[in-house]
Amino acid sequence: MRSGEESGGMGGSGTIELAIPAQPVLLQLVRMTAGVVAARADLDLNDVEDLRLAVDELCLPLMGPAGHEGQLLLRYGWDEESIEISCTMAPGDAAPGNRGPEQKGQAGRLRDELSSQILDALVDEHGELTTDGRSGAWLRMRRQRPARG
Repeated sequence: MRSGEESGGMGGSGTIELAIPAQPVLLQLVRMTAGVVAARADLDLNDVEDLRLAVDELCLPLMGPAGHEGQLLLRYGWDEESIEISCTMAPGDAAPGNRGPEQKGQAGRLRDELSSQILDALVDEHGELTTDGRSGAWLRMRRQRPARG
C-alpha cells in the first residue's frame, strides 16, 4: 500500500494505492481502506457505510464471485470536494468477471447490472474505465452530499 497526502491529513487532497490478490475474501481490506478514507474525510456514518458497500460492488464484477489468480489495483483519491475510488485488473490478468459482454453469459450480465443499480443508490457517480490497457471501474462520492429524503 502506498499513500500520498498533501496539506497534512484528510482535509486537503491525497491518494492511497492498494494492490490485492483478486479473491473475494480479501475485499474486507478494500472495504476497510474505503471506511478509513471516508471517516477521515468527515463523512457521516451513513455515507461511510455506503462507501464501504459501494467499493464491494465496484470490485466484485471485475474479479468474479470465485476470484482468480490475478490482482486488483485500487486507487483511493480525495480532495476538498469528493472521494474517488478506481479499481482495475493488473496488466495481463483476465478474470471471468473481466470479459466482454458477449463472453460473460446471462448470469454475469445480470450481476453487473445489479452492481450498477446498487452503485446508483450508494454513490454520486460511477462508470467503467480503461487505463493503460487495464479494464476497470470507478466511483465518486461528494463530501458535501444533499440530505436524504
